[in-house]
Amino acid sequence: MIRAKTVLVTGANRGLGLEFIKQFAGLKPAAPEIILATCRNPAEATELNHVAEQNANVKVLKLDVSRMESIEECAVEASNILGDKGLGLLVNNAGINIVTALRQVTMESMIESYKTNTCGPLFMSKSFLPVLKKHAVQEKKANKTPFGSVILNVTGILGSIAKSNGGFYSYRVSKAGGNMVTKTLASELKSYGILTVALHPGWVKTDMGGPKAQLSIEESVTKSMDVIQNLTMAKAGHMLDNDGNEMPF
Repeated sequence: MIRAKTVLVTGANRGLGLEFIKQFAGLKPAAPEIILATCRNPAEATELNHVAEQNANVKVLKLDVSRMESIEECAVEASNILGDKGLGLLVNNAGINIVTALRQVTMESMIESYKTNTCGPLFMSKSFLPVLKKHAVQEKKANKTPFGSVILNVTGILGSIAKSNGGFYSYRVSKAGGNMVTKTLASELKSYGILTVALHPGWVKTDMGGPKAQLSIEESVTKSMDVIQNLTMAKAGHMLDNDGNEMPF
């Protein structure tokens, strides 16, 4: 279990990302001291900016996870805000779904999806590793726990090779790659006290999931928050559903 003093969420201007920010901010009096909400166009994120105006611990930062320069700039800005606290929880939520059946898929759609869904979580984790380590050291020492920071990569059942049944080429392949990023990071970062997991939030009524989905955004994030609060090192490198159960990659 972890109580992150500081949190960063990518893709926080809408959908699951925005709801994560709302629910973290609503954990009063136990809300994180700093909540970094990132998105590509902060000036256009009306609802997110409203949440920030109502909660002094929420800071909105510009970030495009498909661009290395943007990731590096955000890492510097975030590090200055976080200071000695470091980063306790990185939620790699930003993702895209370019609908591509076999007749539609192109080299460009594959590359665009790969940059956001696979490279995004990898290079966010790499660039924010110093602040993740900083938080992990403090928490492990204070609470005598096996881990002190968490990287949560939001994935999807469509990225499971074992469950694949065709279609959605660019999304499936890029999310499968993201799952491999999770598995590999988990092995390498465990020694630093950083727990890395992939989370399938369920079929959710977002722009991506559509109106026929099973869960509302609020229901999905509430369940996901419970999973976060009950993580153990035994879950490192696994793909979990929104009840915390392991799923096949």
